Amino acid sequence: DYFVLHVGKRYMNHTMIDVWPPHKDVVVEEDDPEQILEAINDRGITRLVVEDIPPTSPTFLRETVSSAKRRIVSALAYSSTGRVDQADVTIKGCAESEKNVMATMHMSEELSDIKDQLQKNRDALLVDDRPVETYRRIEPADAIKKLTPSTEFGSATRSYLDVLGNDPKFLTTSW
Repeated sequence: DYFVLHVGKRYMNHTMIDVWPPHKDVVVEEDDPEQILEAINDRGITRLVVEDIPPTSPTFLRETVSSAKRRIVSALAYSSTGRVDQADVTIKGCAESEKNVMATMHMSEELSDIKDQLQKNRDALLVDDRPVETYRRIEPADAIKKLTPSTEFGSATRSYLDVLGNDPKFLTTSW
């Protein structure tokens, strides 16, 4: 199964690239690392792909990290440009896969203002008429530091902490 997690709002419709049925296109309401990792855990995700942003020092509930550690077996970093620095994984698409990517972009009303730029970005990825994207293998411990630039607790996480008496023994910043 494939899932896409959006933070705050849905950014794109991923139907044409095998994110189906629609409940697999998930919106995490709060930009809160705990809530994002919970959403990953709730779906039993074992292979995680995260944007290659600067790592942060998020704080999680210990149980949330424990669940992720038992299950996530690998992680990749991607770039919104399609090419990540220090890549060690290359994926070459074909004309049919690119048609699906383009169909996804064109059916996504959320992208109406930037579709032309996205088309140019996709065109820049072509090598011998095939889209080529690169990724970098990273440790799952590093991946959870790239879930979001935010390190703030959202209201849901704050409510959990209230139940726990705001005791820091229930929190961790390490994998």
